[in-house]
Amino acid sequence: MFRIDWSDIQTTVRTPLGFAYLGNAGKAVSQGLEIELNARDVAIRGLSLNLGYGYTDAKLTQTITGIGFKDERMPLVPRHAVSGMADYSTELSGDLQAGFAWLTSYTSGSYADFGRYKPVRDPVSGNPVAAAAFNRQYLPLDAYWLTNVSVRLEGKSWSARLFVDNLFDARFKTSRTFQNANSPYNAPDVSYNANRPRTIGLGLTKRF
Repeated sequence: MFRIDWSDIQTTVRTPLGFAYLGNAGKAVSQGLEIELNARDVAIRGLSLNLGYGYTDAKLTQTITGIGFKDERMPLVPRHAVSGMADYSTELSGDLQAGFAWLTSYTSGSYADFGRYKPVRDPVSGNPVAAAAFNRQYLPLDAYWLTNVSVRLEGKSWSARLFVDNLFDARFKTSRTFQNANSPYNAPDVSYNANRPRTIGLGLTKRF
C-alpha cells in the first residue's frame, strides 16, 4: 500500500484563450495498493509466471480556482492496472539457451482533465462555484489491452531477441486536448497523442 501527499502539484493551466502551460496548483493525494504474485517452474521446469494488480486513487484535497474541485480525480491517472507475464527458458546445448516471453497488460480509462465544470470565484461571496460553461478539456480516455511477445537465443557472451510489441495492433489515445479556434477561419478541434502501432524488431547484444 502507498500514500503520497502532494503540495504545489504541477498540472496543465490554461489561459482564457486556451493556451496551455505547466504551472503549480494546490494539494493532492495519491493512494492505493500494488499486488504481485510470482511462481517459478510451474508445471514444467523453466516456466515462470507473474501476475500484478495496481489500484490508484489520485485526487485533489482542496478546491483550486480554475483547476478543479476537492475530491476530483487527477487527469491521466488510471484507477486500475493489471498485468500478466509468462516466461519460458530452456537449455539447448552447452551454453546455448532459448526462451519465450508473453506479457499482457490492462489499463483502465481516465480523463484528460479534472472535472466537468471548472471552479470559479463567485463575485458576491468570493467562494468557488461551478462555472456555467462545460469544461471542454474533460475528455474521456478509453481503457486498453496491450500484449508484447518475444523469443530469444542466448549464448555465453551474446544474445539475440526477436520481439513483437503490441501484438494485436491495439489503437488507443494516451492524451486528448480540446483546441479553441481563436480565429474566424478555423473550427475548434480535438488533438491527441496515440500509442505506437504493432512493432516488430530484432535485438542483438554482445558482452565483452
